[in-house]
Amino acid sequence: MPKLKADLDLHKLEIFYWVAELKSFSQAAELLSLRQPTVSAHVQELEKAVDGKLLYRIPGKVSLTPLGLMVAARAKDLIAFKRETVAAVEQFHGTLSGELWVGGSNIPGEYLLPLKLGAFTKKYPAVKPILRISDSAGIVEDVLDGKVELGIVGFKGNDARLCFEKIWDDGREALLRTDMGR
Repeated sequence: MPKLKADLDLHKLEIFYWVAELKSFSQAAELLSLRQPTVSAHVQELEKAVDGKLLYRIPGKVSLTPLGLMVAARAKDLIAFKRETVAAVEQFHGTLSGELWVGGSNIPGEYLLPLKLGAFTKKYPAVKPILRISDSAGIVEDVLDGKVELGIVGFKGNDARLCFEKIWDDGREALLRTDMGR
């Protein structure tokens, strides 16, 4: 049975996951506030560790190899576990810190949330908000898939797996998965 050539690093797995999810090194770099060469280097190091190619690289396009599909699925689970563990430890200690992944549909994501998240960061400097912008349907999917913890969209949905709450008078709605509480 082949062994790994190096320990798997959770940070590298998370970087690889976002490259796989976004199908773009540059978009993953932007999302993670890293430089694109740094993202490429981490993915290459991960490929060495697993002794195989994770991605097919074509100029302007990235797709997953069979090994990449398997590693990306497990990386997604590890990232979710990391978030849950950090949240549990912080709750235990009564502190508010870590990352807050927020999804915003186009108008809130571009115009409203940056200001709101800036004010939030001033109040809670130990929390790093990470904003993901997509259309409303994409944000709903991101919340359901656990890619973001909170979504802001311009409509009230009726999906029983989600909790929608009106947050502004213009009809904007915040949504959470129902299994995350209110």
